[in-house]
Amino acid sequence: MSSKTTLIIVKLALFIIANTAFSQAPTTAYVNSPTVNVRYGPSVSNESICSLKKGTKVEITGQAEKDEKNRNWYPVDFEDNNGNFRSDGWIIGQFLDLRPAEGWNKTTSYTGSMPDCSNISPLYDYSMKNKLEINVHGNTDCIVKLYNQSDVCIRIAYIRSGDSYNMQNIPEGIYYLKIAYGNDYRKKIYYGNCHVKFMKNAQYEIGEQELDFRKKYSTEYEYGKENKVTSFPSYSLSLSVINSIGNHLDTDVISEAEFNK
Repeated sequence: MSSKTTLIIVKLALFIIANTAFSQAPTTAYVNSPTVNVRYGPSVSNESICSLKKGTKVEITGQAEKDEKNRNWYPVDFEDNNGNFRSDGWIIGQFLDLRPAEGWNKTTSYTGSMPDCSNISPLYDYSMKNKLEINVHGNTDCIVKLYNQSDVCIRIAYIRSGDSYNMQNIPEGIYYLKIAYGNDYRKKIYYGNCHVKFMKNAQYEIGEQELDFRKKYSTEYEYGKENKVTSFPSYSLSLSVINSIGNHLDTDVISEAEFNK
């Protein structure tokens, strides 16, 4: 038996921002106008659901959309005037005071740990003597998720900046990666559901390159004798983030919602 390691170097351009305020994970906001209408869609032409008073708390749950006057509207979860939970409202951005960090508690994760709220069942095959070696450079931590061809995540790992981690005994098959970069990792319990995210410098990528962890078979000859050899492909992944705008190598930018699917 033998193994062959393929080196993959991924240099990603990172858009540096103070906070990922408008991510798919919920962001707390408060009404800053005496009253504001909550509507069924991102325009004043949509029917009003109800009106909310100044200081009412809402949770922004997705990306902003522009109306015909180029104003930002945000999808929100909220309680209506009867105390009923609603998740079908939109509020114009100028009437909201955003609090991106509210409710997000700092979470300590170490290299090789499975992040909170990952909700996956990791799969192993101890007969497969393979590995995915992950080396993280730069100033951001990483979360790496390994997906099979059925788009099922079978492994996930947190790797701190400057550290290396080996994801081993991966079941035979072809896989691809999703990668999250960032700083200030936090957790929030929202209506009974757990959410995690990087609060600073967050970036999400999907790998274009397939990682083929299928066994390889070959024949070798030694002293005139034929030997059947089984090898287990392995990969060494070098993740490097640069603080500038540019093209990505073998990756595409994705949204936080796509990363968390």
